[in-house]
Amino acid sequence: MPINPNNRFDRSFSEDVFQTYFRELIAKGEAKTVPAGECIVTEGSVCSYLYYVKSGAFKAIRFPEDKEVILGFTFKGDLDTSPYAFLYGHPSRETIQAITDCEVIRISKRDFDAIAQKNPDFRSFMVYLLANYVETLVNRFVEFKAETAEFRYLQLLREQPQEAKSIPLQDLASYLGITKERLSRIRKKHPDLI
Repeated sequence: MPINPNNRFDRSFSEDVFQTYFRELIAKGEAKTVPAGECIVTEGSVCSYLYYVKSGAFKAIRFPEDKEVILGFTFKGDLDTSPYAFLYGHPSRETIQAITDCEVIRISKRDFDAIAQKNPDFRSFMVYLLANYVETLVNRFVEFKAETAEFRYLQLLREQPQEAKSIPLQDLASYLGITKERLSRIRKKHPDLI
């Protein structure tokens, strides 16, 4: 089960240790098929699972004032959940929906906690993953403030070229914080990347 190679982890764990913990986590899970449009996490519900994406793409959404806002995407090799809701048993603030038909491995909170209880070093591993997740969000926030939508779109295409092609234009536009029409104009400037 490889982790998404496009993720930029600060490898403070050796690759062997990283893969050992990762395999232990995945071994506790169960395979599940998620059809396009189905939600694996729903706003307001308790999040009882962590997901490893074997194939497909998901989007994380929030609905401030009934407006859909795309927070991000997950692809093959990514872990996905509502972290705060999963770790603390609170209702999720976001919805995670399949963009395409997906295959996942679903790890229950109970099994996750059993691994952490048995192996204190596993907690360090999860803190490491969460710290990388937070760093990704901070980088995204800075890019949103400092870079143009065109720059962010081109960066997504560079980092996730195949995966980005599976994302509907309206979802890409929402993620970038622009209209679908503006995204179309940006895409016309870069036909070689589409």
